[in-house]
Amino acid sequence: MKRIEDWARGGRVHGRSQAVRALIDKSILALMPRQSEPRDPEFAKSVAYAQKLLDASIAVVGACHINLNAQGARDPKIVALSLLCRSISNFRASVRLAQQDQPSEARAMVRLLNENLLWIGSLREKRAEFVKEMIEEERHNQKVLAQVTLDLTRKHGGDIASDGALQLRNIVRKLSGQSKGQKTLKAAEVASAGVVELAYVEYLRFSLDGVHCSVTALGKHLSREEGELTLSIVPNTSPSEQLDTVLHACRALMGVAVAANEMVGFTSASELLSAAVDEFERNGWRF
Repeated sequence: MKRIEDWARGGRVHGRSQAVRALIDKSILALMPRQSEPRDPEFAKSVAYAQKLLDASIAVVGACHINLNAQGARDPKIVALSLLCRSISNFRASVRLAQQDQPSEARAMVRLLNENLLWIGSLREKRAEFVKEMIEEERHNQKVLAQVTLDLTRKHGGDIASDGALQLRNIVRKLSGQSKGQKTLKAAEVASAGVVELAYVEYLRFSLDGVHCSVTALGKHLSREEGELTLSIVPNTSPSEQLDTVLHACRALMGVAVAANEMVGFTSASELLSAAVDEFERNGWRF
């Protein structure tokens, strides 16, 4: 609450002007990986575990043998594996960012991981029906994008008779004929349809401080001491929050990997994945 109050009060408290200074670590000006400072043992333990979970998740993908049917890429099994691949990529990014002192960006990736978990939860329950909903959402979003582009082109004096504008009109016309009025999938609705509904809480939490331009997110760049307000380019993050970020990334990837492994019929990597799940629990990392 203290940081939120700082933003609400601006630079004046009790009628007394306060100094504001910017704290700039020159090492972040270079676009090169920085050597992270030594971490506490629990953080190091979580990163070592993250590698095991990553290996197990990749093994699930590698162990899959799926014969294509008439559904092609729309087969729920293929979609589940695609969600797992996306999650693996998001996970690698989140852990690397956490190691490189990019806490907010790491948490943005964890938000994506929880979104993936919500989606695969609904996919597991609704199968082909949810795939159809995803396709309808894609058509809706493409139509909206094309229409907005046309509207802004017209508003700013662009050539709405150009070849590009005509292509956009064709896209809108074509997608309008295909669309069944489906709106964008809402995370809350997707969550309610799956067995991982509690992940919606984490989705919202990581949206608040890792994705959206919120007071909570901006407040991480502020600190106050002895009447001086300090701005820091690197967000202020406690060691416990950095550990929390990695553990929640692990929890989300674990859920996606377990669901995908189940949907494809349990692969030869099942034991490796189960061992990773058991180790997480033995370490006492429960939420």
